[in-house]
Amino acid sequence: RRVREGNRIEGMDLFGPSVQIVGAGLSKAGRPRLPMRLMISLLYLKHAFDESDEGVVDRWGETPSWQHFSGMDYYEHRRACDPTVLVKFRKLLGEQAVEELLAQTINAAVNLKLIDRQHLTNVIVDSTVAPKAVAYPTDSRLLQTAREKLVAAAKDQGIALKQTYAKEGSHLRHKAGRYAHARQFKRMRRVIKRQRTIVGRLARQIQTKATTLITAIRETLGKANRLFEQTAKRKTETPKLYSWHAPEVVCMSKGKARTPYEFGSKVGIATTLRGNLIVGARAFDGNPYDGHTLAEQIEQATILMQDTGMKPGTAWVDLGYRGVEADNPDIEIKHRGKKTRFTELEIRTLKRRQAIEPVIGHLKVDHRMGRCHLKGALGDDLLTPRRDARLRRSRRESIKQGKRPPAHSRKNRTLGPAQCEVTHPRPVPEATPPPSTAPSPTALKPPCPAATSPSPRCDCAAAVAAARAPRPSASGRPSGRRCSP
Repeated sequence: RRVREGNRIEGMDLFGPSVQIVGAGLSKAGRPRLPMRLMISLLYLKHAFDESDEGVVDRWGETPSWQHFSGMDYYEHRRACDPTVLVKFRKLLGEQAVEELLAQTINAAVNLKLIDRQHLTNVIVDSTVAPKAVAYPTDSRLLQTAREKLVAAAKDQGIALKQTYAKEGSHLRHKAGRYAHARQFKRMRRVIKRQRTIVGRLARQIQTKATTLITAIRETLGKANRLFEQTAKRKTETPKLYSWHAPEVVCMSKGKARTPYEFGSKVGIATTLRGNLIVGARAFDGNPYDGHTLAEQIEQATILMQDTGMKPGTAWVDLGYRGVEADNPDIEIKHRGKKTRFTELEIRTLKRRQAIEPVIGHLKVDHRMGRCHLKGALGDDLLTPRRDARLRRSRRESIKQGKRPPAHSRKNRTLGPAQCEVTHPRPVPEATPPPSTAPSPTALKPPCPAATSPSPRCDCAAAVAAARAPRPSASGRPSGRRCSP
């Protein structure tokens, strides 16, 4: 929002010559957006060093190495951006761009020779739970939350309730907790029954007095009725609601005495057998059987590896993936249930399967997968991407037929909504143009300015690639941007 001087326009009116200034003052166009490399670097640093949005932008201003990684020329003692910009940037990226970032880490590991290309064919697949940032669900707490939300929704819509039960609801909530602590469950269930009666009474009053149910109050009534039904009996046919603000949360049994249950989303992780490089991370809807997630997990790893020219051929799994050989004919599935048919080398190699367990532990403890604070199902997708079923089918058919991925593939995507003003020719590996002496129309087009100096306003694939990795110079050394001393 720069202050502009404006243009001087000379004119003539009844009182003689006049001068008018047009276009002066503050610009309404807004500030230019931040460089793509800076924003992507902040996401990498956030998860690599287990920082929050506020922590990563504050620490960025105090760490010269982070600023060099972000493509800065000089050290600047300031915040990289406002923390809310990262929230908007994550929503702009979506799950497809998060997969693109994971693919770039695989390409970087192969290019830097941190892992042998042949090791990508053997992968270890395992599943875990990504816990959501929700309180432990109890019937008493959920019913008290439903009562408060119903009263607030009625107040917003101007609906006068006969009674809000504010004092009695708070008293019942604490009373149920005391009975549960004393293990007086019959008295506790009597209190919960009264809470359920209050929630049902308030929901019926709102439905009767509301002339038109808008979307907000309709969603509140739907959750309240869902809680009213599920608290009537222990087992219900419909999925239970475990959190008011995160209805996508499911309950999964962990089987340990310390934490018998976990509440979140199921996540599949794929790593290489040698090197422990993460080549896939997927979030799944609901609580599916582990074996039914193997096909989608292998498919994602195949797509992310397509730049390296390799694809998974052998999957080392635990006994939770038994019985899915018919669904995965192209993958050799190995687990200890087939140990009698293994050779001595395969028996020794099978001991490497549990190497994925500490990897999952580090992801949860050190890299922000232990408690997902991002809102809704989109937050789970940004933490560990999940793919649309329609896109999965089209990609699977393309890979089986040996064709290029369709137009929505990872190679043909950009990371921003805007379009670059320069047309960039995209070479097609399968079709080689015949030799010709006359230059083609594509060759006459000017090169992208981002190929030499990445612009923060250019969203094309060339600009993103140029902004991410340093290009080799004529001397053979990387010509990345360096911080001055």
